[in-house]
Amino acid sequence: MENDEAAERMRNNLATNFVISHSYTYVLLRPGTSPDGINENMPAFLKKYCPPNRMVGQVFDLMPVTDIHLKSTLLIEPTQTNSMTNIFIFIAIGILTLLIASINYINLSTAQSFTRIKEIGIRKILGSAKSQLILQFLAESFLFCLVAAVLSYGVFYLPLLNEYTNKELIFIEVIDLPLVLTSAVLLLMITIMAGGYPAYFVAQFDSVSSIKGSGGNNLEGSQVFRKSLVVFQLMIACMLLSGSLMLIKQLKFLTEQPLGFQKEHIVTVPLNSQNLNSIFTRADSSRRLRLQTFCDRIEAKAGVEKTAASFGVPGLSIIYRGTIPEGFTREDNLFVANMSVDYDFIDVYGMETVAGRPFSKDFGTDERGAFIVNEAAVKEFKWETPEQALGKTIDREGKLGKVVGVIKDFNMTTLTTPISSLVMEIEPNAWTTLNIRFKNSNVTATIENIRKEWNLMFPEKSFQFNFLDEQLDGQYANYQNFGMIIRSFTFIAILISCLGVYGLVLFVVQRKVKEIGVRKVLGATMGSILQLIYVDFVWLLAIGFVLAVPVSYYFIGKWLENFTFHTTIDVLTYAVSFLLVFVVVAMTISYHAVKASLANPVHSLRSE
Repeated sequence: MENDEAAERMRNNLATNFVISHSYTYVLLRPGTSPDGINENMPAFLKKYCPPNRMVGQVFDLMPVTDIHLKSTLLIEPTQTNSMTNIFIFIAIGILTLLIASINYINLSTAQSFTRIKEIGIRKILGSAKSQLILQFLAESFLFCLVAAVLSYGVFYLPLLNEYTNKELIFIEVIDLPLVLTSAVLLLMITIMAGGYPAYFVAQFDSVSSIKGSGGNNLEGSQVFRKSLVVFQLMIACMLLSGSLMLIKQLKFLTEQPLGFQKEHIVTVPLNSQNLNSIFTRADSSRRLRLQTFCDRIEAKAGVEKTAASFGVPGLSIIYRGTIPEGFTREDNLFVANMSVDYDFIDVYGMETVAGRPFSKDFGTDERGAFIVNEAAVKEFKWETPEQALGKTIDREGKLGKVVGVIKDFNMTTLTTPISSLVMEIEPNAWTTLNIRFKNSNVTATIENIRKEWNLMFPEKSFQFNFLDEQLDGQYANYQNFGMIIRSFTFIAILISCLGVYGLVLFVVQRKVKEIGVRKVLGATMGSILQLIYVDFVWLLAIGFVLAVPVSYYFIGKWLENFTFHTTIDVLTYAVSFLLVFVVVAMTISYHAVKASLANPVHSLRSE
């Protein structure tokens, strides 16, 4: 449906138009050339070759292709981009997860050290120095960390990760020397961080008391340190859980946010191939007649309500073109979002007209000189009210016309982009998409009928279609994947934190065995013994939660700033996160608490 002449017209246009918003310019630099040097000479280059009217308000800089995905802040890129913010979030979560895992190892190691207390006492009596005991426990820590590091390389590149990230990571292609060296340094750091304190802890045991099984009784001060570590773990767990809940809430908010147009029951059909030539294709009366005939035929069939052609699709893409509204001059160099639409476009998408009228075939001048603007344009052009905007003139790159209608604002692109001014016009030569609104019944048969008519009218081009609601939801696939990864990390963090609590409970119960035995002999009930153990941990969780709230509130607020439209941070989110962590922690405590309360006091008091 395109001709060779379009390519020639495109090249001529690109040679003089420096500000085409729907085109991308790629520059291959000579070997040894610095991009900074090119940018320094850009003003002189533009002064020589760029028309003065194209220079007003414009900035031209080179951007490395490798920076587009993570560093670009432009409104329109060839594909969806991401940001370094998300990378930093993943790094921070990874570090926090490592920290709470290390804390777990510290708590579990110190708790388990009491089962080896006699071994340590004998070693010390036989002449083992503190340094030797420390090296022994550090070596054990190193072996644990080494096995974990080796396993991480295998687990990290499982297909599940590719599914979460929508990537195709291949193990052999991403492993390089810097990654291996970083892993080795990280291995040593974690070994020292996680294994250092337990090694130091056991080295402080008194040798004689250790033989009797009570070598750790003089280390009560270390409990404060271990409890502080558990508070830190619980704080991270509460932070991640509240962040995960807010992420789910924000994604739900995006999918339910009114867009200003109907997105359900609409199919979009590309009219041209996906290349730049289609933008510069000349008017083809035969093609337009065939398109109109095709639309008439499918509208006569059951299941199809209405059709309309357009350039671009609402909520997905937009281009910006030079525009001179009444009250402005060419020197103001305004570039305004532009959509070329069919007469029934506003009706197909259920958009609301707030002043004037939509385009109509009853007005023969609409195609040549009529524009419709949105409410944002009325404000930006300083036309006071929608009613006062009617009849105002607009010069859109030489096409003169008057405003015949004002429509309610709608989201032209993703919800991460603010609503801006929009000018609609009828320009059949620019139409690239056919929009079909269908009834929500027997969709498969309706699509098949449309396909048959398409093959009859346009045998030279295969029939392709997309459901608009699926296309719009696809814009947030990155955020969905991001949310899935955050939820996975949150689950891991809570699990690890519970292991840390488990280690501390084990330590406390072992230290309170005789106390619990005495209490039971004196008539203490199971409830009072459970309360004895639970109270300390409830306070630890409460302190961790209180510390987590301001930190998580700050970072969640910063993340929400990435969205033009976003939900609010509410008390319910934090209440739910606290309740969930409390339930999981309580279940973790219960095993040892109940076991200790049911134990026979004779066994715990036998040594006395």
